[in-house]
Amino acid sequence: MNYKDVIDSCFELLNDVIDIGRLIFPSEEKSDEFRQSITNRYLMYPMFINVIYPNLQFTITGLLLGALPQVIYSLRTALEAFALALYVDNNPELRGIDWSQKMERKDVKRFRFGKPYRKRLAVIFRKVMDEQQAERSVDSIFAIFRELSAWIHPIATVRRITERGEQELTAGLFTAILLTIAGRGAPPSYGVLIPSEYNEADLEDLRHLENLIERVRSAITLILYAWLGDKDFLKKEEVEKFFSVRTRPDLDISKET
Repeated sequence: MNYKDVIDSCFELLNDVIDIGRLIFPSEEKSDEFRQSITNRYLMYPMFINVIYPNLQFTITGLLLGALPQVIYSLRTALEAFALALYVDNNPELRGIDWSQKMERKDVKRFRFGKPYRKRLAVIFRKVMDEQQAERSVDSIFAIFRELSAWIHPIATVRRITERGEQELTAGLFTAILLTIAGRGAPPSYGVLIPSEYNEADLEDLRHLENLIERVRSAITLILYAWLGDKDFLKKEEVEKFFSVRTRPDLDISKET
């Protein structure tokens, strides 16, 4: 594993998002009036343009600067934006109104990755896959979000499935820095200065970041697959072609290092 591997994973993630952008926007064969009505209706479009794409594009810049915590924050922000758009655009109570009106609803303003919304997202996933796959997919998405969230706090905890079962482990940015000092005899680069150059003390964090990026790629693929499920204005054959590999039955996005 080396620094280039992580850069490549950032570019692969960004390429996924560019491809997804081509899929979710109505075809240019449709009239301008129709396309405008669609982009006004669904929250996914402004989220994609103004939150998701800029944050995922920053992962490359942040990585070049040695700003690993900021890269992880950007991944978390993009993932939460995807999940929020999925929830809002598939809420039966919000159908038929523009995204700007949807944003005024209390349950939209209060959206968080937690138990109440987990159940609602599972209902959405069950529309495009069987119940077992839906539960597994939603659990995996929540797991990677918790993993990203634990990194952006100075001190935190995260629950992981280990050989001993589910355990609550100490996490957080400061904890990661202390562990690197204990293991390598020096803090990671981002624990001293940003921008900075990487050194041997950063290898474990870079390896972990690469794993996180791969899991985010799989998570947003699943979210988009669920979001695209009932959108009859899209070219279904192109959608299915793109997702045929990324959502294959044996795909496991729950692996943790």
